[in-house]
Amino acid sequence: MSYSFEGEDRIAASLLRTISAGRYLDIGCAEPLVISNTYLFYKLGWRGIGIDARPELTSEWARERPGDTFISCLVDEEEREQLYWKFPDQTMNTCDPETALRYAERYPDKHTIEKRQTLSARTIWNKVYGVNSGPPDFVTIDVEGHELPTIKGLISKEWKPALVLTEAKNFNLNRSLEHPLWKLLCKDLEYSLVAKTPLNAFFIDEKNPIFSWIPKSITDQS
Repeated sequence: MSYSFEGEDRIAASLLRTISAGRYLDIGCAEPLVISNTYLFYKLGWRGIGIDARPELTSEWARERPGDTFISCLVDEEEREQLYWKFPDQTMNTCDPETALRYAERYPDKHTIEKRQTLSARTIWNKVYGVNSGPPDFVTIDVEGHELPTIKGLISKEWKPALVLTEAKNFNLNRSLEHPLWKLLCKDLEYSLVAKTPLNAFFIDEKNPIFSWIPKSITDQS
């Protein structure tokens, strides 16, 4: 059974097969059960944090996933004020200006803009689990074009989640080295790209011992 849009949870579960009950951080989590990259893990005994800008999801998360922590917040590289675009299809809500303008062409006169305060995902994680808790095993990111600042506000070479699943639109595998997500995650943060669906990309910290079963020939970037 998969609860993700493109089976991402099954791919993630395969990659994380050596962990029985880990922790996740679901950024842009939306509903707790439908099109969720982490609900399968919740059913398997994992626990973590769901972050979404829509406060109306709070009660639904509390009802369906009481073991998790849900936080309604916009995520960015740091704490600051951002414009937040809201669309009739709320899965398209974003604080990325370029993405917002593209979506606004579909919904002229049917979107609203408001100012919202942001936090970094690392700040949120530390507030829930403490600064000495270590990173989550699994991070999934769906923030409609705002992936780069979200990642920069969460990950460093010294603090690396094992698996990062992020939306990666217009990611051409034949020219992956040109994509800014590859440059940030693989070149700067030393992750390895190991899988791709049409919408999302999977990056692992190959130095993490939970991936010792993966042949080096798969992750070698030389």
